Amino acid sequence: MKIKSYKTKHGTRYGFSLYIGQSNEKGYSHKTFKRGFKTYDDALAAYYETKKAFDNGQLKPRVKRYKLKEIYDLWFSQYKQTVKESTYATTDRIANKHILPLLGDYYIDAITVLRCQKAVNQWFRDAPKTFNRYVVYSNNIFDYAVRLELIDTNPMKKVIKPRKGYEPKDFDNFYSKDELIKFLNCCKANGDDQIYMFFRLLAFSGMRKGETLALQWSDINFMNGTIRINKTVSKGMNNRLLIQSPKTRGSVRTISIDAETMACLKEWRAKQQKRLFMLGYNSMKLNQLVFTNNHNKVLQPTKPTTWLDDIQEKYHLRHITVHGFRHTHCSLLFAAGIPVSDVKERLGHSNIETTLNVYTHVTANQKKMTADKFAKFMDA
Repeated sequence: MKIKSYKTKHGTRYGFSLYIGQSNEKGYSHKTFKRGFKTYDDALAAYYETKKAFDNGQLKPRVKRYKLKEIYDLWFSQYKQTVKESTYATTDRIANKHILPLLGDYYIDAITVLRCQKAVNQWFRDAPKTFNRYVVYSNNIFDYAVRLELIDTNPMKKVIKPRKGYEPKDFDNFYSKDELIKFLNCCKANGDDQIYMFFRLLAFSGMRKGETLALQWSDINFMNGTIRINKTVSKGMNNRLLIQSPKTRGSVRTISIDAETMACLKEWRAKQQKRLFMLGYNSMKLNQLVFTNNHNKVLQPTKPTTWLDDIQEKYHLRHITVHGFRHTHCSLLFAAGIPVSDVKERLGHSNIETTLNVYTHVTANQKKMTADKFAKFMDA
């Protein structure tokens, strides 16, 4: 131990340094320094007091502190190795848009339950339907920090998640048989064969939008009248489009298609070949997509929504979403008396509950129609 003296403009001052251990990251030695004592005895007394604190475990090397955004980067680099690019791209978009703006600049060991609660409340106000995903991803980040022994507990697990009050609402995101026929006739009248074929295929197959955008002519067996569904279009990092396998095993399936729709597909293939040839593209390759943009590339997932909105507005049709055509197919299958288990397999639902949810909505609508028909019969 050495008490050192040094000169200042105010006279002689004393100080000391004391070894207080090694960092647990790289093994660097750490010392504490204290200066400014007017006398040797004052410095000596402070030295023994500091040494006593060290011996009692009250004085430890300073540990590097990390901000939540730094932990997120560490966690994300591991997470990327466990899921598909489309999945981690979605996670990264959510984190950068919602989680990091509210929590990213705080040191993770200083983030309290109250801070987390405020963030959750904000997410709920901004996105009541999807905020729970933000909570899940935040939990994963904090849990990772716990595993790294940077914090003792996960404060996000102690928040109270807001709940939206139940608002009963009619399920009407599907067309009736008559509405569908009218819509498809309007598509024909609108003059774009690709748009007509796209929505006819959605309505007569029950395929998801991403599955339809990824469909290749090699997936269609015109002899057997079937379509093999084994891929989907998703968004990767920086919004690049990916064609990849579906998320679940149940989504990979082969379905039968009615003869008229198959005939429409044959007709569309001939028109597409002529169209792409005039644009300077070869459409005879094995992996040729059924639906493309003018550069013979995969369509942006937002394009069908633009098509649909334009047609519904132009012809004053009731609004449903693109996914509503999948519900339309489902409802018409039920109306035709197809068993729920067969509908599940055809739509590629991962579990029967998903199918039953749609079934419940559709049958509730049909019950109302039954009551209306009965009332009209009694008034006749």
